[in-house]
Amino acid sequence: WDIWEGATECLCLHLVRHPELVRGKRVLELGAGVGVVGLLAAKCGALSVVISDYEDGCLLLADANILLNSLQSVCHTAKYDWCVDTAPTYRGNDCHDENSNTPCRPAWDIVLASDVLYSSAMALALSGAVRHIFGTSPSCHVLLSHELRFSVTWGPDRTPLVETTDTVLDEFVALCTHDSTSIHTTEIPEADSRSSQGGVLLMRLFKSK
Repeated sequence: WDIWEGATECLCLHLVRHPELVRGKRVLELGAGVGVVGLLAAKCGALSVVISDYEDGCLLLADANILLNSLQSVCHTAKYDWCVDTAPTYRGNDCHDENSNTPCRPAWDIVLASDVLYSSAMALALSGAVRHIFGTSPSCHVLLSHELRFSVTWGPDRTPLVETTDTVLDEFVALCTHDSTSIHTTEIPEADSRSSQGGVLLMRLFKSK
């Protein structure tokens, strides 16, 4: 399993520089993979962290990483398929409640995600997940790091034509705006990341008043 270095590295660095973002907070990580961002949030003083993904293999590795870092009292894993689920579901072997496989429905303070927008289907699914999260936690905000990607097409003379916008990101922003979600973006220069294309955006999403 690989870590997508560009956006994940930038989000981790941002948390290290600003631990107050998660300190004492209830944190949900989306599309966590092996749980690097969520584990770091716990190390930065988060009150609780739910590390979620839809891949069972990723969640098994996240469980192992929680144990390796002795964070069982803070971190839990949950399955969350944005395409079909309205909330993460605690996994039976990790539930700290007497009921296993039950939906996680706390009031989140902050939601973290990195490099989860790589197709139109993901843009639609993630916007739906954000809508559900704000439905149960209207005062929380989402911190999303995204490595800009520009598609390449070929001209009549076979000259490569690089798009000037990230179309998947544009689709996601349009969907969120339609759902009355406000977005503040900060561009992180490529020099500050390992991004191979156009740099990394750090996006803060919150429910419009």
